[in-house]
Amino acid sequence: GPAAAGGEGSVSMTSEAAPGGVSYAIGPHTRIYIDHSAQGRPNTMGALADLQPGRAIEVSIPNAETRVASWIKVRAAE
Repeated sequence: GPAAAGGEGSVSMTSEAAPGGVSYAIGPHTRIYIDHSAQGRPNTMGALADLQPGRAIEVSIPNAETRVASWIKVRAAE
């Protein structure tokens, strides 16, 4: 879903499945990638600054209780 906000320690997003929004923690080992798959290119490393409102993101959460993201993919700007 699209990122609603990103910053030190957390990211929030909304989606059709969670229109009220959901938040995930960003831990010291959370990796952020830029997703270039739509352009037929491999993903590249990203940064917290790439978690901007309106950008589509995908979040991997290995533990639903802690909600700490192992990685976050941000769709590349077209």
